[in-house]
Amino acid sequence: MSSNSMDFTSPVPAPSREKEGNIFKELHGIFNKFFKWLLAIIAFKSTDMGAALFNTHPKLINASVLAIVLYFLAWIFGTTLQSHIRSFLPILTCIIVLLASAASISALLIISPLIALLSSPLWVAVFAVIGNCCYQQLCEMICFAIFETIKNMIVSYKAKSTKLPI
Repeated sequence: MSSNSMDFTSPVPAPSREKEGNIFKELHGIFNKFFKWLLAIIAFKSTDMGAALFNTHPKLINASVLAIVLYFLAWIFGTTLQSHIRSFLPILTCIIVLLASAASISALLIISPLIALLSSPLWVAVFAVIGNCCYQQLCEMICFAIFETIKNMIVSYKAKSTKLPI
């Protein structure tokens, strides 16, 4: 049998099936990382140093863990909804960056307040750039919606005006 012959034993996957498989693999990776984070936090809390840190800074640790959980939740929403709602992704990107910056700054406040204060303007700059991109995309979507509405109104008006009276 030549190497150019087709193998009919394995069917070619449909594009939508392949896309769903890729989303499933991405979600598997996200959950894998999420549970590793949670187990690492639990393992760290069970050590003497971790218990002392949780007792010393309970609000900061809770805020950091909550930001990490919300970050992974937003990441899961973005992965799941990316094929369904394209206009939602810029907003979700802003949310993810905001949560990542909150988790980063709260973790850095525990390690070194000076590093947290120095890195927070960088996070604000990143968030401002992404917010500007989201704002521009939102304006484009609004302009497109207005343009389509006006275009549909003109088409319907022309359709009504070309009818002959009976």
